[in-house]
Amino acid sequence: ISGAVVVDIADAEVAGGTAVSGGGVYAGDTSTMTIARSRVEGNTATSGSGGGLFTSADSVVIVNSTISHNTARGERGGALVALSGVVVVDGCSCVGNTALG
Repeated sequence: ISGAVVVDIADAEVAGGTAVSGGGVYAGDTSTMTIARSRVEGNTATSGSGGGLFTSADSVVIVNSTISHNTARGERGGALVALSGVVVVDGCSCVGNTALG
């Protein structure tokens, strides 16, 4: 997701995704994203960062969600990497995430 967009993900499962960075979700510049009551599980960043979620978005809000068992084969962020912007995480469970770099 990139560009001037607003994305709301609710009551969803993002699982088994693979990408260079942001195996589950990649939120690029100038985007705004909300993830609510969802699961981000079992995703892989193959050589970059952010197994579950990679963001350089203006704003990311994650509420009442689970981020688990994601892997970053790069240097950081098994669960989440935020390069810039504001990230709010509230009422979430983050377990079993791994960065291998």
